[in-house]
Amino acid sequence: MDKLKQNIKSIDFKYIDVSSDESSSDAEEWDIDRKKSGMKKIKNLKLPNKLIPPPSKGDKSFAESWVDEKKKGDILNFPCPLRCVLSGPPSSGKTYNIYNILLRQDPPFEKVYLLHFDETSKDYTGIHFENTFTEIPDPLHWVDDKQSKKCLIIEDLCFTNLNKIEKKRLNRLFGYTASHCNLSLLITSQNFLDIGPDLRRQSNLIITFKQPDLNALVIMSKRCGMQKDDFMKIFDKYLRRTHTALYIDLQNDTKARYRIDGFRPIRKNENGEWVEYDV
Repeated sequence: MDKLKQNIKSIDFKYIDVSSDESSSDAEEWDIDRKKSGMKKIKNLKLPNKLIPPPSKGDKSFAESWVDEKKKGDILNFPCPLRCVLSGPPSSGKTYNIYNILLRQDPPFEKVYLLHFDETSKDYTGIHFENTFTEIPDPLHWVDDKQSKKCLIIEDLCFTNLNKIEKKRLNRLFGYTASHCNLSLLITSQNFLDIGPDLRRQSNLIITFKQPDLNALVIMSKRCGMQKDDFMKIFDKYLRRTHTALYIDLQNDTKARYRIDGFRPIRKNENGEWVEYDV
């Protein structure tokens, strides 16, 4: 646990509480021996009951697996800068996945920022933010800090509601600022189509959940260069549950292009069926 704490500077990580919003069997399956691991509680942090498990499903040594670099490496330690778009209905698990991406970064983010349009929101309890914003910040905010590893979380973005200046700033952040100032961006939205087309094209990681909007799925499949029918097969087979996420890693050196919940790689076999595999 000492190694884990050293690797997380911006997050007050103690332990992830398991809420049983779907079934107690899932919560029991991923239960943690908290006394053995020495983990303590993050105040007010409640996450979906399907936590990120170790590589072997059902393995109870959950805490130890987070710092064990010998087990296949860390598939959620994405190269930065990360331009991540998370789209899904309310309470689907977007915040939960952001927590896990932040926690698995090695080396960790040195500074984490939050843009939230609700100043009274208590989302992301347990994270110490370098600064919080209620509108799209000026990219010049980071022009003098090009070395430190930074992350900006933009919560519940609807691109069409932004004014012209905010749209220009956001495109600049996603482009030049991300590349030249080492700034990763994690943008959440309830619908993939609420994200501007320029941002969708520049994104290198898409995380999506069970989607009621078929038009959004069509646009998403085109962004991935996949046939719509193939894309729909993934949703029909794997994304039936509310909190199950599909990760689409569009980076050139990806460890796995398509993953369920981030850590379960899938690909098509010789029969055209989507199946899980080990990396």
